[in-house]
Amino acid sequence: MSIEQVLTQGFVELASSTAIGESISIGSEPLLHPSSDFCSALELYFPALLRARFDDWSSESLDGVFIRSARRVGDGRIAFDGTAILISDQSVVPFKSELVADPATSVVIGCSLSIGDINQPRIECNTKEAQRLFSSLSTCLEKIHWKYVV
Repeated sequence: MSIEQVLTQGFVELASSTAIGESISIGSEPLLHPSSDFCSALELYFPALLRARFDDWSSESLDGVFIRSARRVGDGRIAFDGTAILISDQSVVPFKSELVADPATSVVIGCSLSIGDINQPRIECNTKEAQRLFSSLSTCLEKIHWKYVV
């Protein structure tokens, strides 16, 4: 199965039980667990988007995607945010994204992605600082000066 098919299949599963405008319960949704196929596909899909636009992503990748909140924002649209681990130095960065998919064709039509905070000092994964960043995203997401925007 391709990365797009995994993402679209995950989208269909999430959207089928969620009305437009509703939040998706992260804790009770195994599809959004960091070890799920959906999150693993995002680990590959996000860097591919970034490599197409930013040279410094040519040798960078992700080693984990942790979704903090998700919401079905329209037909074929899910918005979510959280943190990701950069593989190069195991630091944690915030992200927000909106995935647009066509379940009928198993195609990702579009994806917006903002990742990394220009003003954020390096935060190592598996630390209290990383947990604080994850927990504080609900109040600071709109204040972030994004380093990469696709």
